[in-house]
Amino acid sequence: MKNLGYVEKLLMKDIPKKCSQCGNTRLYYKGLGSYECKKCQNIEYDDYGKIRNYIDKYGNTPVQTLVLELGIDKEIVEYYIKDGKLEIVEDESINLLTCYKCGCTIITGRYCPACQKELTDGIKDLFKEKKNIS
Repeated sequence: MKNLGYVEKLLMKDIPKKCSQCGNTRLYYKGLGSYECKKCQNIEYDDYGKIRNYIDKYGNTPVQTLVLELGIDKEIVEYYIKDGKLEIVEDESINLLTCYKCGCTIITGRYCPACQKELTDGIKDLFKEKKNIS
């Protein structure tokens, strides 16, 4: 874990280690940020699960609200936006994302849809060329 960046360390630290109901340490990842206790079936959540639950309950929410209401580091929320798991709300004025390739404003991920398609098509073409050479 010594080579992980700051955000990755925060993500690792956030994984529930034991059940808040019975104290059992056997938690199994169920997906979407939720972990189930094998002893009492209680569900625990990591930061992503907490964010998803909050958005499910209250709808689109600005990053700052998530940070204040859930006590989650801003860097974690931004990580999930860049990872494509969350989108920026249209009226959000902080930290608008820009496409890594063309620089246009985007609401999730690292590339705009046009550049994503261009990159994907380029990769497909490389595989076609390699197949034709072999």
